Amino acid sequence: MEEEIITNELNVPHQMALPMKKIRINEVKNVIQRKIHPTKAPGYDPITGKFLQELSQKDLRAITQLYNAILRIEHFPCRWKLGQIIMSAKPGKTPQDIRSLRMYSCRREQPAAAAAIAAVLGTEATAN
Repeated sequence: MEEEIITNELNVPHQMALPMKKIRINEVKNVIQRKIHPTKAPGYDPITGKFLQELSQKDLRAITQLYNAILRIEHFPCRWKLGQIIMSAKPGKTPQDIRSLRMYSCRREQPAAAAAIAAVLGTEATAN
């Protein structure tokens, strides 16, 4: 019984970690403007970098609330973890040989923005 209690306590996520500070709207806006490429092709959804860069203040507030909720409940949406791999042959190579293929990973821009924000917050936390 005692062993179960100890195991359960150890399996609690971030048991000794302090809560992350909340993301601010200007941080989201800065990451979208600086880290998201506007002409990059979208992943499996139609959200492009240009679309994210043209969001209104109200939309940025909603995305910021979404990111803060993800941090608060410590759950990253499963659909954001998906990507699409596209393979194409290198110029002058045969596509039948697997070594002559290039792989491109297409992922959604929304999780890319979230990852960039988390990276910025992580570097700020380690600097303080």
